[in-house]
Amino acid sequence: MLPPDSTPGLMSGPAPTPDEILALWHAAFPSHPVHPAGLRARLDASDPQLWLRLDGQLVGWAALRSVAGQERGHLRALLVHPEQQGRGVGAGLLAEAEHRLRQAGHRTIVPGAEHLHFFPGVPAQAAAYFERRGYQFDGDVSHDLALLPAELPAARLPASMHLQPATSPDLVQQAQAFAASFSARWGSDLGRIADQNPLQILTLLDGGQLIGFALTGTEDDPAILPSCLYPGGLRAAQGLPDTARTGGLGPFGIAEARRGEGLGWGFFLACAAHLRERGVQVMGVDWTRLPDFYLRAGGRIWSSWHHVHRAL
Repeated sequence: MLPPDSTPGLMSGPAPTPDEILALWHAAFPSHPVHPAGLRARLDASDPQLWLRLDGQLVGWAALRSVAGQERGHLRALLVHPEQQGRGVGAGLLAEAEHRLRQAGHRTIVPGAEHLHFFPGVPAQAAAYFERRGYQFDGDVSHDLALLPAELPAARLPASMHLQPATSPDLVQQAQAFAASFSARWGSDLGRIADQNPLQILTLLDGGQLIGFALTGTEDDPAILPSCLYPGGLRAAQGLPDTARTGGLGPFGIAEARRGEGLGWGFFLACAAHLRERGVQVMGVDWTRLPDFYLRAGGRIWSSWHHVHRAL
């Protein structure tokens, strides 16, 4: 393989348009046709992109995330047209991505797993490809689920509790601080969703105290969540027609002090019922290591992801 800086066509010609990336995506990853608006919303101008054109046609594309001062840099996506797979296009883009992130001061490259991600990790079927190139398996596998059966179990929550969309700035602020107590990524994701549509933030209140939060959405909402970024895949997983409305849930959390009371299950069912009332016929839950918790409501695993990294 040629060195990345001499790969013919690398970074030559105009930067890809969103429509070109969308067409390449659907050719390269047909099991996960991406939501057009969700893709466009994630094409952050501050995130570096790499591309390869042959005879003017976009045949390879990669997106990176590089935040100054952070040890980890992210490979957000890597796509190669099926006619060019096995010809070094992906390897060239990957080598250039590693080179760029190393130059930016990162010590580790992680595929996926960034804020409002495309992917939690690498597809299970691609894990061996990355491991051959020096990536180490973290030991974690996460799953995407397609849920929402015709008959949902009833949500049983104490009478003192109720669901409340984040309709006020104060409740948004509380929810963001609460989410950040779980992880910085969750707090950041909630903040970005709040900027687009705070009504996609559901809170669980016990009296006036916030004890749970969830991000929810449909494929028609302003913010396309990672859990419903692939509506076609969700519909296919449940054998539904192209007209079926999809939605998503997550992240999702209950205050640590209230765990063990069965509130998580009740809150989850209440969120699912909320989406059902909005016309959602299949609901995605992404990046979970606890599929059995959710699958009690009915549904299936439709994607699995390996978490890998490589020292730079």
